[in-house]
Amino acid sequence: MTKVGPRPNVPRRKPVAAPGPAAGPGTTPTTVETGSPPGLAPGTRYERSPGFVERPGAGHPLSLDEGARRAHVVSVLWADHAAARVDNPEGVAAKLKKLEDNAFVFFRGTAAVFYRDLAGLDTTAPHVLLNGDVHPENFGIVTDAHGALQFGVNDFDEATPGPFTFDVRRGAVGFDLLAHQRGMSDDDKAAAVDAFVDGYVDGLQEFAKNHDEEAPAFDKKNAPAVIEDLFKKAAKKDRDGLLERFVDDGRFVSSEDLTPVSDRAPAFAFALRAVRDANNLRLVNGLTSTGKRPVVKDVAIKKNSGTGALDKARYYVLVEGPSKKGDDDVILEFKEEGRSVIDRTKNQSLFHTRLQHAQRVVHARHTQLADSAGVSGHTVVDGKTFLVRERSPHKASVNVDKLDAGALRDYAAACGRALAHAHARGEIGGDPHEIETRILKSFDERAFETEIVQWADQYATQVVADHAAFVAAREAGAL
Repeated sequence: MTKVGPRPNVPRRKPVAAPGPAAGPGTTPTTVETGSPPGLAPGTRYERSPGFVERPGAGHPLSLDEGARRAHVVSVLWADHAAARVDNPEGVAAKLKKLEDNAFVFFRGTAAVFYRDLAGLDTTAPHVLLNGDVHPENFGIVTDAHGALQFGVNDFDEATPGPFTFDVRRGAVGFDLLAHQRGMSDDDKAAAVDAFVDGYVDGLQEFAKNHDEEAPAFDKKNAPAVIEDLFKKAAKKDRDGLLERFVDDGRFVSSEDLTPVSDRAPAFAFALRAVRDANNLRLVNGLTSTGKRPVVKDVAIKKNSGTGALDKARYYVLVEGPSKKGDDDVILEFKEEGRSVIDRTKNQSLFHTRLQHAQRVVHARHTQLADSAGVSGHTVVDGKTFLVRERSPHKASVNVDKLDAGALRDYAAACGRALAHAHARGEIGGDPHEIETRILKSFDERAFETEIVQWADQYATQVVADHAAFVAAREAGAL
């Protein structure tokens, strides 16, 4: 592909660009005036694919004045946590407190605001199985069904069908905000976002040509330098270290992150048998044997994990290993799942009537990661749907706070390719090898990259303003 390169002349503009009436299929591509990307003279007009529109319609959330926008953000967050305020008030309080930290953290935990801002945008873009919550900290090392390590998307709570651009836009804004939080220059922010989009397009082109998306996006053999050490770090981790961290004498250790609830063991033992038998869940150490009932030794409430899901219930479940000695015990994670935030925003879903919430997440993981069938399952506890998976001893992710500008660009490119891999595996019906080509044919490459970089920069500016308004609202007692 033609590399666009860093865009030092991309302007920061306010208010943020936002959608108006989307062009329909078969319409003539829209043309708009740009800033001055490298290689284009000032004022040059460039083609944009149908559906990529800039201007907000009347009443759109991004066209509101400052006071109305603040009220909108508060209203969306209040409504989005309505059920959790009843079921898990402590979790909601912890989440809202964490969102005060900075604009990047705020963005991570306010997807409901983001997807309402995308209303009407990219309506003609090809649809894929979206990941739904793409940002720099939702990529990492995961294990496949055979225990092999791979790098890719690692959170699927918001997965649902939608325009491929939604994932690209969210990831691009995430990298812009991370660079902003790190105090990097506008040039470095633009370069990181550009690298993310380049990695995505390059990956699509590669998978369209070779159809090798059945293999992992990255493993230890093809990992770029920026994540090479991550594989080494993950490989050094083992079960002994994980158990030592959380368990003592067959029981979870109470801590800031864990609250033992040992009396729940019978309920989770019942749920575990159900999920194993129904999902063919592959637990390690021979625990898949239908002739042996898993023995639940202890249960603990898991706190302080992630950002967006802090208001959801999460448990660690300690399961006895084959030897009964304790050194081969397994920690399972039960994670409450609800409707995808994208589906809540548009009040519909292709999955809504077919799959329960946790089943949707299991399906997404199996689809978007290579050789992942049987790694996770789903069940119901206390009337809520839960994702069930082993807490892998090899879990690892990049410490994004330690990346300099150059490393951030390299990491963004790797994440872009990993997202392309997930989308290439996420065809909704039809030939699974056609989606890459359909996406690539849907846009002019240079125009697409230019628009995403500019739009991400503008939207990131809006997020910074929204975060400041949120903190002010909190101080005023509005949330």
